[in-house]
Amino acid sequence: MNTAPAPKFRKIMTGLYGTGVCRNRYHNEGIDHLCDCQTVEVVLDMYTTPNDGCWERYMCCCGNFTDTLGEWFPTLRDAKAFMLANPERIS
Repeated sequence: MNTAPAPKFRKIMTGLYGTGVCRNRYHNEGIDHLCDCQTVEVVLDMYTTPNDGCWERYMCCCGNFTDTLGEWFPTLRDAKAFMLANPERIS
C-alpha cells in the first residue's frame, strides 16, 4: 500500500516546478542564505544546467535552495513521469 502523497505539479517560474511534496531538511544540506526552515519541498529545476535536462532539487519555504541535488532526468516530462510512478521515492 502506497501512503506517500501524490505530487501536484505547479509552475513556480520558467524552468522551475513545484511538486507539493515536502520532507525534513537534513542537517548537512546547506542553504545559501541563513534561514530556520526545517522542511524543504522537492522541486524540478531546469536552470541548474540549462538545455541539459532537469534536476530534482530541494527548496525551503523562503525560496532558498539546498546545496544538494537529487536525481537527474533528460526532460521535464521524464521527471514528472518518474515522480508520479514513484511518489514514495521523493518523500
